[in-house]
Amino acid sequence: MYSVNHEDNFIEQVKNMNSFNFKRELKFILLWSLSLDLIAYGISVLFIGINICFLTGLAVGNTALFVNLWLLNRSVSRIAASGGRGKNPMMGGYLLRSLIACTAVVISFRFDWINTVGAVLPLFYPKVIYTLHSIVKGGK
Repeated sequence: MYSVNHEDNFIEQVKNMNSFNFKRELKFILLWSLSLDLIAYGISVLFIGINICFLTGLAVGNTALFVNLWLLNRSVSRIAASGGRGKNPMMGGYLLRSLIACTAVVISFRFDWINTVGAVLPLFYPKVIYTLHSIVKGGK
């Protein structure tokens, strides 16, 4: 039988481990995102020329991406600490992250100085990053 103190220690360990993994993962995604931003901007220069609008779009999209990652980490930490009880926190977090992504897109439609493609592109970066990483590492 586990004591309450042991359970509290376990929850604290999960939070600390989650914090370390999140920071490491955030650095990993940040480096890849900057690389993909440079590639995307280089390609955009070929089609639309040197344009600050595409850069502001990338900034808006990257901000939405990192806010979504932070919220995802917070949601997972909370669920892990609670023992995974209930679907409601997961659904609420998903809806909030979707709302943030949609807000970034709507902002890019609303303002002419924010390129919509630049704002949407970073939201797909995690899929590209993890796929490329898996291919390079051979599925490890």
